[in-house]
Amino acid sequence: MRSTSSGLFSIIVSACGCAAPAEPPVTVIRAPEVIVSPPAPPRPKSPPPGPTRGFEERPAEGHVALVARLEQPIPYSEKSDARFVPDDALLAEAEAALPVALAKDRRGSSIVPKLPAYHRQYFGYEQSNKRLVFINAFCEKDARMRTHSVMVHDGGRCFFQAVYDVESKTVSWLRVNGEG
Repeated sequence: MRSTSSGLFSIIVSACGCAAPAEPPVTVIRAPEVIVSPPAPPRPKSPPPGPTRGFEERPAEGHVALVARLEQPIPYSEKSDARFVPDDALLAEAEAALPVALAKDRRGSSIVPKLPAYHRQYFGYEQSNKRLVFINAFCEKDARMRTHSVMVHDGGRCFFQAVYDVESKTVSWLRVNGEG
């Protein structure tokens, strides 16, 4: 009579007088070596306190002035050679040039009296060895304006864009959106 390690099984084998079944052959398969990388740090669920993710808010009278961080894409723009964050003095220069450029534009002249209420996004960049500031202006607050570039097709005089040339201290390009 043969005894096995399992108590119940040994009683059955003893009672019937039969032999224990042969153990099945065992095949050993080696698993390929697995490299486990350390877990990624957890992502914050909300933006950290302080400046917003895409823009830094600057003091402004009557409107929201947002300066783009370097990673924020420039709306309506081709690739730039390099990016920079405009300082307050540069923003003051660009702001002083805006009403002059708008007054010369047929569609922009009606914006000048309302200009203090327009919210703005500023993007500093270099192109062809020129330092430029792209100004994106809009008359209505947008919930995403602190994290995204505001781009609107049509919208009329509520939206305009300008490029301020730092060297010449003038607005070198101006576009007021068309009516939809």
